Amino acid sequence: SHWLWPVQGTSYSQGFSEHEYVTKALIEHNKLESESAQSTLQYAEQLTVCLTKLLQTDGLAVQQVAVLMPGSSQQMAQELLEETKRQAAANEAVTQALGAVQIGKVAADALYWGAVENFAGLERPAVVLTGFHHPRHLMHKHKHQSQKQQSRVNSLAYLAATRSTYKV
Repeated sequence: SHWLWPVQGTSYSQGFSEHEYVTKALIEHNKLESESAQSTLQYAEQLTVCLTKLLQTDGLAVQQVAVLMPGSSQQMAQELLEETKRQAAANEAVTQALGAVQIGKVAADALYWGAVENFAGLERPAVVLTGFHHPRHLMHKHKHQSQKQQSRVNSLAYLAATRSTYKV
């Protein structure tokens, strides 16, 4: 089974295609920092809810959970971690789990938080996918994507989803 907690997007991102959002809002109107900050708050809120459900309601151990995101932005991974820690401050189980995180480091006794690319070939019972529509990642995609045909399947999201043995 899986859950989807939608991050609704920012006021700028709604109503635009991904390409229009990046070119108009992030580049032309120079909104990368403000849009990133708003997206980070929204993602962290959902990550807090999700991690609470996995660790407390479902009773999973921290080493059974991986939080996977595109590896395009170390800054995004750090900002998401710090904001999720801040929002989860009242939740002891989540705070403890996040306190032991070292971004990108796979440890047998800790929650994994980092790039899906670094988690290839590994598995965890519960995998949380995040950051695939974060402005920092979208900007990276825009800069590094040629005019080639875009696949309908996000290969990183597919890789992340297939790392789960129980819940995505």
